[in-house]
Amino acid sequence: MTRKNTTNMINRVKTESVVKTIDFSKFAVYMVATLWLVIIIALCFGKVVNSKERIARQEMNAYFVQMEKETVKEVRAVLGSEGYFNSGVTLTRVTYTEDNVEYELTIHHAGLYEMDREDKQILIEKLDDISAKRGYTFLINFYQA
Repeated sequence: MTRKNTTNMINRVKTESVVKTIDFSKFAVYMVATLWLVIIIALCFGKVVNSKERIARQEMNAYFVQMEKETVKEVRAVLGSEGYFNSGVTLTRVTYTEDNVEYELTIHHAGLYEMDREDKQILIEKLDDISAKRGYTFLINFYQA
């Protein structure tokens, strides 16, 4: 091997190592940019999923609110038919999980508080019919107004 050939080989090795170093830095920039894009896309996807869940939860809540208003109207109608027109009616929803919802119906009226046990039981059965029609049960409380 001649000196000229050896010099050419050394120059070629130096050139190739410089090219490899440049390629590595481009590769590193490419990988960092790709990683950032993946992170941004993942965050955007998470926001879309959360938004859809929030909308579904809001729609479900609006449905419950409407159903509760109708239930209170029905309870007031039953109490009115029994002669207790000025009753205070409160329906409280307690949500333990998405499928586990409990309602507490509180009725304020002095006449209801003073009813005898048999008449209260008849009224409770009428109110239970309303709750059974809606698919839930009431915890019914009578308070003196």
